[in-house]
Amino acid sequence: MRRVHSVSRLAFLLTALSTAPWAIAQEVPPTPAPRPSAAELQLRDAWWAESGANDLSAALRGYLAAVAAEGPATVRARALLWAGRLQQRLGQSEQALASFERFLAQDAPAQDVRTVADRLFYAPLRIEALRREIGIDAAAGGHP
Repeated sequence: MRRVHSVSRLAFLLTALSTAPWAIAQEVPPTPAPRPSAAELQLRDAWWAESGANDLSAALRGYLAAVAAEGPATVRARALLWAGRLQQRLGQSEQALASFERFLAQDAPAQDVRTVADRLFYAPLRIEALRREIGIDAAAGGHP
């Protein structure tokens, strides 16, 4: 009888000890997410107008508004890059070039966005140069 009692007490203690850290961790309230800036909100809405609603003119207005809005430099740089890309899609070549030039003239906070742009825009050019160097003709279906 005593042995059964001590086993049940041991089981209770193990259960209590294993759930105690979980109960303590649950008492800490989660920290609220930071409120997005005006630039982040404009960028999100413009992206949705472009990708969800396929309203390219509204998306372009949204991207340009995000560039002018208050917010992190990386968000504004991303909006400027996406605005240039969209202007290029819409056939507004001069405006697209101006947007890309403004994007490249920005300071260090946009460095990570510039790295992404380098991969997106210059990688295809490097691939094409490599194809020419080794004699692969893209017009012939990629065969030498």
